[in-house]
Amino acid sequence: MDYMFNAKNASFYPLVMKEDYEASGTWPVDGVLVDEGVFKTYIGQAPPGKMRGADSTGCPRHG
Repeated sequence: MDYMFNAKNASFYPLVMKEDYEASGTWPVDGVLVDEGVFKTYIGQAPPGKMRGADSTGCPRHG
């Protein structure tokens, strides 16, 4: 499964739910497409002293 990652709110949106998000006006038009592996890396608890954010390209990272 693929996801859209939105750097603005550091959230993931499953592509299979795109229509639902669009219908509610919450689909991130400025998001970055990421795969299941990236999602699994960043969806859980961040390492101690870090939090989920984004790099300069809008991709998720812990910082």
